[in-house]
Amino acid sequence: ITLDNYQRMEARMPENIELPGASHNKTNQVERAVDTPADFTSPEELYKDLIAAIKKYHPSTDLSDIEKAYETARKAHEGQFRKSGEPYIIHPLCVAIILAELELDKESIIAGLLHDVVEDCDGISIEDIRREFGDIVASYVYQESEDKSKTWVERKGHTIDFLKNRASRNAKIIALGDKLANIRALYRDYNILGEELWERFNMKDKKMQSWYYRGMIEGFADLSEFHEYEEYCQLVNEVFPEE
Repeated sequence: ITLDNYQRMEARMPENIELPGASHNKTNQVERAVDTPADFTSPEELYKDLIAAIKKYHPSTDLSDIEKAYETARKAHEGQFRKSGEPYIIHPLCVAIILAELELDKESIIAGLLHDVVEDCDGISIEDIRREFGDIVASYVYQESEDKSKTWVERKGHTIDFLKNRASRNAKIIALGDKLANIRALYRDYNILGEELWERFNMKDKKMQSWYYRGMIEGFADLSEFHEYEEYCQLVNEVFPEE
């Protein structure tokens, strides 16, 4: 999926293991930093794009587990918004579309849809994911979930180290989809807001954000055969140019 396709999808809108200390305080309707753009692509349209992308390569006509995962994520993220103001569900949908265009298996796409629900939503545990979607999906979601009892630097440092040293290949690809969706959004918004962008985040230090996104380049290095890896590196260099 190219940046142009992403801009069509998303720029038209501008983890019985409960992770310790999880704070499910995604930006709510009152705290949104900006108004929701009037022209964002609706989650319903993005879901249609996801199904179309899966049907291009997947031999099974039974996509009921995908639909179940989407509905689970949609309900879990209801009332949550991204820093830019768009409905939060748009992010996991964009991640899932990236994974579908990489022709990953259904378990990986389901994990892409669900990758933030344990970390960021109330009332959903890894055991819930395991019970509803199986061990493989639960493992992927767990690998994608951060321990919110830790500091920002501790969490991000753990993520970089995990990707470099312990993550399974599929978990790395799911993480690449997640971080590529994030850096695309940062690139879009940075071109609009400039340095004011960093005021949206709890970590407002751009150098620390750069450390995190650049650190993951090495974590994703064994995925260098994918165009999506090249795009990730390119956009990181655009948003965080080396001084």
